[in-house]
Amino acid sequence: MRAKLAEWLGGSPEDYKHLPLAFWALTHGTSMLLISKAVRDDLSLELLRSREAAVMLLVKNASLLWPRSEPALVKEPVMPGLTPPDVHVAKK
Repeated sequence: MRAKLAEWLGGSPEDYKHLPLAFWALTHGTSMLLISKAVRDDLSLELLRSREAAVMLLVKNASLLWPRSEPALVKEPVMPGLTPPDVHVAKK
């Protein structure tokens, strides 16, 4: 995954040690909520969409959260098929 992030965003795979962990934590938490039925069925899709939006925000703001030596080269869309609506990007 780190190699793919470097390909999509620029830099080297070593620049992306925290981002995959954040993805994993979000995905694991979302999965556990769904598996344990802690979320009503009518909110399951909203939970998945919220996870996608959180992943997009992490990708777009990775350089603010975990600075690297060179700026990220964010292209739209950052990850194919992942374009959640109304995602706001923090500015430096």
